[in-house]
Amino acid sequence: MLTSFVLVFNLLFGSSVPAVSQKSSTFDVIARSIPNCERNWKEAEEPWRSDHIPVPQASIVWTNGSDDVTAYIFLFADGKTAAVNLKADRDDEPNLILKGIGDEAYLWSPTTNSRYDRYTIRFRKAGVLVLLSSRSEEVTRNSAKCIAGAIRPLEKD
Repeated sequence: MLTSFVLVFNLLFGSSVPAVSQKSSTFDVIARSIPNCERNWKEAEEPWRSDHIPVPQASIVWTNGSDDVTAYIFLFADGKTAAVNLKADRDDEPNLILKGIGDEAYLWSPTTNSRYDRYTIRFRKAGVLVLLSSRSEEVTRNSAKCIAGAIRPLEKD
């Protein structure tokens, strides 16, 4: 599903990208967000990043030694484009609307999506779209709140 999501928005919204310096700083802020918010969490490996067109994106994994959290981050030029891409990915499966995480957030659990053994939250804040997962619903929710709290609005929003 993630692959189809990436392909769809890359094809449809390839020209909507923020400035290069803003991309790097947003990825850095997100990479530090969970360790700054939760004790004993650190990046598990070097993040993967692509600042190239069509859509700047990154993959970051954090761990506390027993749990891990994986996030895929996509940077769009504005909140409207991020909202369209979030909607494109959420219509095909049951999900729970979450309040208090970013501008819009949804939870997929292993019970509503048998293809995955992880809890997944997809949310957007400003022009940033985040797909986040872990094996624990509590860890996933707390991590999403940490990331959402660290994201600042893009200049165009």
